[in-house]
Amino acid sequence: MEALVTSFVLIFTSEMGDKSQLMSMAFATLFKVRTVLISIFIAALINNGIAVIFGSYITEYIPIFYIKFSAALLFLFFGISTLIEEETKQEK
Repeated sequence: MEALVTSFVLIFTSEMGDKSQLMSMAFATLFKVRTVLISIFIAALINNGIAVIFGSYITEYIPIFYIKFSAALLFLFFGISTLIEEETKQEK
């Protein structure tokens, strides 16, 4: 139960103000609220379901240490590339 609550809180706070929330507001102007909410719920279930299935499948074949290490390297790579890109934009 603790994992469920922790996951919910982390995902809820990280998703606030992202593109999917903006799309939801835009769709709410075109369609009924109930239709938008049901559609978002189904899309989130599918998206997160695929992530969970893929994650559990990967950990059967690759030790978690290597997955964490790869995630850390990718995080650093994207962070550094974003900083370099920002510096390039400021120089122009």
